[in-house]
Amino acid sequence: MSRTLLLALVLTLSSVSSALAGTVVENPNFVFPPVPYSFSTATNTFTGQGSGGFVGAPVLDGDLSGTLNVTFTDLGEFVGGTFTITGAIPSLGIPAGSLVMQGDVTGIAKIEADPEHFAPFFDLEVNMVNPLLGFDADIGTWIAEVCNPTGDCGEFSGGPTSIADLFTTDYTDSHMPLNTFVFTSHHVPYPTAGLLFGLGLALLAARQRLHWS
Repeated sequence: MSRTLLLALVLTLSSVSSALAGTVVENPNFVFPPVPYSFSTATNTFTGQGSGGFVGAPVLDGDLSGTLNVTFTDLGEFVGGTFTITGAIPSLGIPAGSLVMQGDVTGIAKIEADPEHFAPFFDLEVNMVNPLLGFDADIGTWIAEVCNPTGDCGEFSGGPTSIADLFTTDYTDSHMPLNTFVFTSHHVPYPTAGLLFGLGLALLAARQRLHWS
């Protein structure tokens, strides 16, 4: 087998591998004005409910509500949760009261902290998308903005004073003068039929070349 033919075969195999992997496409994000977050030790539940949200560029429209509910153990260890986004997006033909997206909270990717606030990044698994949105969604991230009352929370106050207190102490109406963002994405596999056909032809050519050499 010639080096040229071998190189072509390797490149074809590489293309097939990439095709099977596919690619991840980022969706327009959801934006909510400052969301009040709370934690109850009675139920070990972290909650946030915002309104007046919209879909980001290129849509830039909506009157949406977002709800996040996440449960923890007594020690503040993650258990599970859910999220929902409801409301209207007139430019997409989605009427008021519609279920736009919902799914499960599967974990916490990280918690960012500074003297003014804490920002847990909640991992989302999407299990329902309104078809009028015009895009699919598999996974996502809900970034909560929780006030640290020892810093400057603007007009807001209340909340945990450390990461250790974030999911172990009671507080209500804790939010920052910052938007809450919900990011989602979906997996798009590349077309593989043509690549697999090309691989078959390359293997056949290699076999014939070897036979006639």
